[in-house]
This record gives sequence, structure tokens and C-alpha cells, in this order.
Amino acid sequence: MKQNSLLLKRGIAFLVDLYIGALLGSLPISIISLITIKQMTQNIFLLNHQIAIIAALLSLLLLGFYYLYIPCWIYSGQTLGKRLMDLSLIHISEPTRPLYIS
Repeated sequence: MKQNSLLLKRGIAFLVDLYIGALLGSLPISIISLITIKQMTQNIFLLNHQIAIIAALLSLLLLGFYYLYIPCWIYSGQTLGKRLMDLSLIHISEPTRPLYIS
């Protein structure tokens, strides 16, 4: 029973992280498309080539912030979904020590 509840918690954490990641990944593209072509869309191919590259890089920057910076330096091995579900990454050799990059 404990294994099933752990899988449910991990699944919910995954869905929360997936939603936040999708939101952060599409936000720069949507905002830039609204400013440049006066239409809010997530279709990056409608943008000018140089502006599309900037939008894609901003999206990757936000995704890197969420999936790398937050778990490694802010929440010690937890994304927001894992923190919400009280899950974290741990070292295999030292289970009491959280995983982080120093």
C-alpha cells in the first residue's frame, strides 16, 4: 500500500512539474508573439527568424531555471511539484543528505 501511495505522490508531482514547465516554456513565446504580431500564439514559426530564436532561448532559460536552478540551489533536490508532495532527491550512499550541487 505504501508503494502505491508513493507512486501516486510521484505521479501528481510529475503532473504539477509538467504543467509549470509547459507554462514557463510557452510564456516567452506567447508574450513576444503578442507584442510583435499582435496575436497571442505559441506557434514560434509565425515570428521573424531572429525574434523566434530570442523567444526560444528565453523559453530554454526559464525551463533551465525551473528544472535545474530551483532543485539544485533553492529547494535541495525538489522542484515545486516534489516540494508540494513532500518528495526529494537523495544520495544513494547517504540517504539522509539531500542532493544538491555545490
